[in-house]
Amino acid sequence: MLDPDSTSSNNSKIDAVSIRDHESTSLCTEDMGAVLLSDSKSDIATADIIGTSSSSTVSASEKFSYHENSESHKSSEETLLAFNQKPVSARLSAQVSKEMEKAQKALITIVSCMKFLVICGLFLKANKKRRLIELRGNEIPDIKDWLFKHHNWLSYDIQNEILQLLPLTLLCNLNQDIKKNKYFALIVDETTDNSTKEQVSISLRHVNDDFDVFEDFIGFGHMKGAQAVISSKENRAIYIHCFSHSLNSALIHASSTVPEILNVLENVHTLAKFFNESAKRTTIFLNYKADDNPALAKNTTLNPLLKSKESVANRLSAFFEKTSSLFHLEVSVIVFGITEEHARNLQTSDLSITSALRKTEIVMGRLTDLRTEEKFTELEDLDLQPVSLPRVQKPPKRLEHSINVSPPVQYSSPEQFLKQKYFTVIDSIKGEIESRFQHPGVAIYKAFVNVLVKSSNGEVENIRDQVLQICEPFKGDLNVERFTRQLAMLTELTAGRKINNVHDVLDSIRREQPQTRRLFSEVCTCFKLPLVLPATSATAERTFSALRHLKTWLRSTMTQERLNHIAVLAVHWDLAKDFSNLDIANKFISSKESRKLN
Repeated sequence: MLDPDSTSSNNSKIDAVSIRDHESTSLCTEDMGAVLLSDSKSDIATADIIGTSSSSTVSASEKFSYHENSESHKSSEETLLAFNQKPVSARLSAQVSKEMEKAQKALITIVSCMKFLVICGLFLKANKKRRLIELRGNEIPDIKDWLFKHHNWLSYDIQNEILQLLPLTLLCNLNQDIKKNKYFALIVDETTDNSTKEQVSISLRHVNDDFDVFEDFIGFGHMKGAQAVISSKENRAIYIHCFSHSLNSALIHASSTVPEILNVLENVHTLAKFFNESAKRTTIFLNYKADDNPALAKNTTLNPLLKSKESVANRLSAFFEKTSSLFHLEVSVIVFGITEEHARNLQTSDLSITSALRKTEIVMGRLTDLRTEEKFTELEDLDLQPVSLPRVQKPPKRLEHSINVSPPVQYSSPEQFLKQKYFTVIDSIKGEIESRFQHPGVAIYKAFVNVLVKSSNGEVENIRDQVLQICEPFKGDLNVERFTRQLAMLTELTAGRKINNVHDVLDSIRREQPQTRRLFSEVCTCFKLPLVLPATSATAERTFSALRHLKTWLRSTMTQERLNHIAVLAVHWDLAKDFSNLDIANKFISSKESRKLN
């Protein structure tokens, strides 16, 4: 048994040990066990502590006295004292910090889910977003309970506020890049959405110091008379009509000048629509196409398909019976095949006006090569039935005796009739392309190119007037004297090589170090100004595809502000995916003081 006198002084200490927190008690217990076990007669000492009788045991009071002076016991007492003196506010602060950590995780989850849905162009309805967040809740503990208590964080107001933060962050980054590059151009095009509302797509084109071209979509808006408004506010603005649209308009107008070509195109469109409306008819057509069956154009192969639509059947039958229609169809395939390839090449966002003009020259040269007797003879050698000449149209009786009436056109042979139509189609297309691709903006661009190319070849004396022509609209950007001196030094960069186009000059500038480019600061500006001019509105047209995907019939009542936020994120998904969810969450919390407390 333990001596009461020897243990009475330690009762208070033992009681203190019993009420310590878990960490202090475990620390003290481990040290006490080590002290007891360190004795050679530890079994006897342990027996004394647990109340087993032994005559030769070491006094327990000595062991407790030894433990009382140990470092672990003193450390445990300090820990217990600090715990008892810890204020209530500190304990509450720890609880608040824990709740704030839960709120932060929940908010980051909401931001990441919204960003994923917007980038993918999916719906942002509250129930669907909640399902996605609940799925994420399986990975993040306590998020479901927290959102149950704070269900208003999934409201439309919170959605719109977060949706506003995401595109604003992206646009601010783009704004910094554009300010750094200094010069930019607007790309504007319009379309109609599913709610019959006009949407004007606005994009910015800018060039960096390495002469790399960027085109960035910034949103949809409403604008009438954009060209006149911009020109009235900025004298340096140069209007360039989209080359792709110009080519399309030229082909449409050229087709209307030759009725036979226009009729052929309309009939082909009707035929394509007829087959596409039925899966069965499309399958039959593809089978004939796979077999390369020449009987596809005969009435017998189309009659089984045309029983339900007699009017279409009659029109197609008449179309295939006319040999002249087949001839004009072959002409359309040859001529429009060339322009179609050109139109496809005009749909790249990094296209420069130099490249567009060069490609147009190649197409014009190809059309000129087609306007020969040899090419027409190749078409005439087709296995066609004899062509009947059109009926000679007499003038009205009221104009019979008028001297201003031209005599009716008469053809001596079917060959002359087809040749005249063939040459008319080519001449009409060439004339329309040439007239629509020549406007004031292109003329200024050609002046830039001519000055740079001639200066690189050492022909500085003959370009003084053109230098003044391009510097006049850009007085604040180009200094005439400095520009003239730097043009005279361009031959040093080209090393005496023959320069054929502006791209050769640009390659010589790009090969130089940035320090060397500073010697040609005005020349670099002269490169940026024409490069920033867009040759096509392909970037704006691609945003129309995103618009049709985002504003569907089920979301036709979407507000303009919400549409812009979603469209910017959907188009620039490659930039939006790299946004830090934590930064967006911090901006959202910092916008209101009440959120910092909750």
